[in-house]
Amino acid sequence: MGDLPSDHRAENRSDGNAGQEQGLACYMLGLTGDRFRGQGLLSRLQAMGISCTFVEGIDARVAPAGALGSRVDQRAALLAYGARLSDGVVACAIGHQMMYRRFVESHADWAVIFEDDAKLYHDPRLLLEALRGMHAPTIVQLNVNRSPYVIEQRDVWAGGQAMPLTLRRHFDPAFGTYAYLINRAAAMIALQCSDRYRIVNPADWPFLWRSNVEFWDVLPDFSRPQSISDSVIDAAARRGVGPYAHHNDPLRLRKLLIDFTGYSSLRLWAMGYPLGTSLRERLTRPLYRAGWKMKNIVKSGFSRK
Repeated sequence: MGDLPSDHRAENRSDGNAGQEQGLACYMLGLTGDRFRGQGLLSRLQAMGISCTFVEGIDARVAPAGALGSRVDQRAALLAYGARLSDGVVACAIGHQMMYRRFVESHADWAVIFEDDAKLYHDPRLLLEALRGMHAPTIVQLNVNRSPYVIEQRDVWAGGQAMPLTLRRHFDPAFGTYAYLINRAAAMIALQCSDRYRIVNPADWPFLWRSNVEFWDVLPDFSRPQSISDSVIDAAARRGVGPYAHHNDPLRLRKLLIDFTGYSSLRLWAMGYPLGTSLRERLTRPLYRAGWKMKNIVKSGFSRK
């Protein structure tokens, strides 16, 4: 972990704290050397005049034996996520925690978080005015993945009335952590959980704290990954594991049955995880999603008449 090496530096030397002076800190997670993928993003940020702090992640290929295993609870991961977490997934989750710690030590109200494979299309500072009144723990996803469970929508103008934006609040966050805004309250919640519990989910998004955070996305797209096939969740879906597995996969059906009986929640509670949080994740969320789908089916049936 550290500031950018000289060959990967994005700061404007004459105004190195520009991002924080406007209430926004900027962090990028990645690996150095031949594994660094963020030069295009850094050039884009530099052109926008945004100061960015590089946070060097953990290279799971060369991590000391046992260093990552001690940070993850694989038994709980099987219950909460549906699969064991690879060293790379654990290293990524730790990297996001490292950025949250940097953020809460700063004077900024918001941080924009990037993984180094992100592409950036619009200046994230355009969102700050619209977000100024949001005091609840909040994450605004800048990625192209969309959750269908929209519970609130706001149409706003940014950039001096130059750019129309739509902010949408979701019951369920979409997967993807390569680009998002997070405020101080949300980062503090995430860190409190990481200090108390070991990792049981990928970075997107730990069940231990996501129910305490408001998740929004924004239209038009602000960011895309260099390659969607690099997504850990996308790969997990192809293998038929985890909460984003294909809906017709028999393993997913078995997991849903276990969740609805409360078995996984009771097991997690016996292992020291909060029962209320687990029940909310394992029962309330699937019931809400089922109700949402049923409402749309009924609505589409009436629209045909």
